[in-house]
Amino acid sequence: MADCPSCGERLTPKAKFCDYCGEKLPEDSQEAGASSASVSKKASRKPPISRDAAFVGIGMAIVLTILTCGFYMLFWQARQFRVLNAWLGRKEYSFWPWYLLSLLTCGIYMVYHEYKMANGICEIQRKKGWPENPQLAVICLVLSAFGLSVASMAIQQEEINKFYQQS
Repeated sequence: MADCPSCGERLTPKAKFCDYCGEKLPEDSQEAGASSASVSKKASRKPPISRDAAFVGIGMAIVLTILTCGFYMLFWQARQFRVLNAWLGRKEYSFWPWYLLSLLTCGIYMVYHEYKMANGICEIQRKKGWPENPQLAVICLVLSAFGLSVASMAIQQEEINKFYQQS
């Protein structure tokens, strides 16, 4: 079995798109079956997930969240999970467990998860040698604790959007 040339995730046989990052796979079977050494070289040269799949206009996301009474925030959160998982190279964030645990704990898990995601963003920045805000996790935690998760997500999205300016 081959690995995705974009994110390095294991591919299912005869896949046309990566199940993990959604990247369209090359049609040539020799390219799809590239060795893991060449995959890691490709992955190091370009971002693990395309800018179009990761970039979100923050103002528009906030407006859509307000207009949809928070439903857009769910889509936005799932998108941030996919991007952070791809950049971290591991599946650390998953939408459905997050959603269910947030409901069961009346939002307490969501507050913790905003803190955890901010730490993931800082980890990516450290690994890449990019400037990081060491207070990001605390800021996101405080905003979420006061019911401003949308503001926390906007700050995190700003940092995610910078990944594509710096890479």
